[in-house]
Amino acid sequence: MTTERRWHGLDALRAAMMLLGVLLHVACSYQLGTADAGWPYRDPQQSLGATVLVLGVHLFRMPLFFVLAGFFGALLIAKRGRRGFARQRLYRLGVPLIAGVLTVVPLVGLAFAYAHGVPAAWKPWPDGSLAHLWFLWYLLLLSGAGLALYMLHTHWSLSWLQQLVDPRRTWLLVVLTWLLLMTMPGPSISTPGGWWPQWPTLALYGYCYAVGWQLYAQPTVLDAWQARAVRRTLVGILCAAVAVVAALVWYHTSSTGTPSTAAFVLAQAANAGTIWYLSSGLTGWCTRVMDRPHSAVRWLVDASYWIYWIHLPVVVYFTALLRKADLGLWTKVAVAFTVSLALCALLWAAVRAMSPQR
Repeated sequence: MTTERRWHGLDALRAAMMLLGVLLHVACSYQLGTADAGWPYRDPQQSLGATVLVLGVHLFRMPLFFVLAGFFGALLIAKRGRRGFARQRLYRLGVPLIAGVLTVVPLVGLAFAYAHGVPAAWKPWPDGSLAHLWFLWYLLLLSGAGLALYMLHTHWSLSWLQQLVDPRRTWLLVVLTWLLLMTMPGPSISTPGGWWPQWPTLALYGYCYAVGWQLYAQPTVLDAWQARAVRRTLVGILCAAVAVVAALVWYHTSSTGTPSTAAFVLAQAANAGTIWYLSSGLTGWCTRVMDRPHSAVRWLVDASYWIYWIHLPVVVYFTALLRKADLGLWTKVAVAFTVSLALCALLWAAVRAMSPQR
């Protein structure tokens, strides 16, 4: 595959997953339940709809993101070689991670303290938490593993991965993903917290990363995904609906002290189907419909990384600020999302304007 082609559709899809994360984190404050370690703040207004939104988005967003990360990782190493790959990954992942741990993560703690009306020294998570920046650490780990395998195999194109990526064997991708999901403590995918990896979660995202890497080596698979994009997307949406309902049943039965094993198994099986059918459907659709340059989309693609990096303290602050506002729940969600996104985008524009042009 040529290294000079710009994959505008996949760039846009990756950016969309980042920005969808902003909406997800806004909705977290309005889901049913009490504040916990997963999300340490709840608005007095809560709804089943917000819970469904959180569960539904969480099913596929990060798995698809890691598939795309693997694809672009393979493209990067083909274009720049091993040393160029290592330098770029350290610069694009390592530097933002360290900078974020020193600046953004403390701001997240301050925002949650403000939301609870407690002293700034209050901590929503234990020391060593990476907050939402855990994905940078996992990408660094997986990039290192990818580089190591590439050095062992000059062309990292393992036969078992070739078989998995074959569009006729999507069911096999689903089955293996389901087995990994069955190691999770509850429905869906566990969200990591600190520097020590959650091995089942790392294995799942590593699996997605490896499939994405192999996808670059088999461009004909993208053609097949394009041809069946609508069908795959519809199957993915159906799987997502089943996964959300089964997860809600599991959470309800867990609250009574007798979690349903059948609901858990069904939720994880449907989640596996969501990951691969929705990911392949959206990937096929974006490469077919959006694979042309658009200046506005290009700007948003460039800004999405920064927006996601900085957004969490902004989101928490604005959702807390709206706590007593005389607004409907979905109006609060829309306002918090729009204002947070706009402010982060303006910050990005200001930083970009002050940065020396290359």
